[in-house]
Amino acid sequence: MRDVQTIFLPPPGKQTETGRLEGGEFVCRYHMDNAQITDVIVAEDNGFRINVYDSDLSCTRAIVAGAGTPEATGMVPETLELTASGLSSYTLKMTLISADKI
Repeated sequence: MRDVQTIFLPPPGKQTETGRLEGGEFVCRYHMDNAQITDVIVAEDNGFRINVYDSDLSCTRAIVAGAGTPEATGMVPETLELTASGLSSYTLKMTLISADKI
């Protein structure tokens, strides 16, 4: 469930920093009370990445979402890949089949 929340819901915690990376991407950083940090990085093509770090600053989750097509998907990413690190590491790859505005 934590992965579903990380992919589809706003990051928990308080937004503490915003800025731009050297490549021009926008970044927002969120801190939680348990010292977890979540970075949300948005590229100019509207693709995004989410990196979740534990209290030791080890990346525990990395999500890469490809840019969406506004006309077809309302900016829903066409591709998404989640990589979980740690003892039980795994990768989940998803491809959007269709999207309908409701």
